[in-house]
Amino acid sequence: MGKVKAHIDTEFPAPNPVRFIDPLMHPPSYSHYFHINSNSKGWDKIWSRLIADTKIIVAAADVALTAEDGPCYDEDLVTTIPPPIVSVDEGIYINGAGKGASKPLVIGPHEDGHFNYVKTNWKPYDVVVCCVLLRAAMLAPHAVQLSSDGFWEEELSWKEVRRLYQSLWPEDNLYCPWKEPAVEDPNGGSTGCAPS
Repeated sequence: MGKVKAHIDTEFPAPNPVRFIDPLMHPPSYSHYFHINSNSKGWDKIWSRLIADTKIIVAAADVALTAEDGPCYDEDLVTTIPPPIVSVDEGIYINGAGKGASKPLVIGPHEDGHFNYVKTNWKPYDVVVCCVLLRAAMLAPHAVQLSSDGFWEEELSWKEVRRLYQSLWPEDNLYCPWKEPAVEDPNGGSTGCAPS
């Protein structure tokens, strides 16, 4: 498999062809929500670690990624895909490539805890976005709040993300970082996947 030269002077494997989720099974509006407070104690060390770990996630996921907005890459043309930005100084800027794109995940080096979201619309890069957000929440639960339109136990949303995460950090005690209503309980409640 060929290599793609990244903006961060790291070589990533060339991506697999884009795969699509059936829009009838999963409506296109699918987002993840997060707050990151970079003023939290120890964030500088966590930020460097998150950047290094994001590079690992990008390489392991083997998904077509770019730093561009929207479907700018035409697979039928011979062009170079601008690589994602993953840098301590510039932050994280990741989107899917071509038809696999939606809205980018943007995390700056200095976040003030304001509301952020990323709409991935079930595109293949969703697994990368979710894994990066999950890694941030696991590294810094005091600084990162995360929620999602997806369900922790659903195969096509967070189960795939958890498999990728656990293949990279098997020693971590992985848990759902948000409250999720119990699907089987018509009265609502919690699955117990996040601490109260």
